[in-house]
Amino acid sequence: MSRQWSFTCTWLVGRELQLSPKLQYDAALLILWHLWKARNARIFDNQHLNEWEILRHVVRDMDLWRRRFKHDQALWEAWRNHICSCL
Repeated sequence: MSRQWSFTCTWLVGRELQLSPKLQYDAALLILWHLWKARNARIFDNQHLNEWEILRHVVRDMDLWRRRFKHDQALWEAWRNHICSCL
């Protein structure tokens, strides 16, 4: 199995965590934000981040955002742990 396929499969498995719509939205925004930052770094600064480096940045920010989800911390932590398992 190729590394790209493995990454894609792992991402799709994460949908089974059954996050609330708010958590899904915020997690998706965070991931998209880091993809956008990586794209800009590549175009404007000639820095090439691979998907694993991008996910590390996502996990770091998820740690910072944890306090936003006082009532859903266990679910947020489950999503964070799932992303960590992709690394």
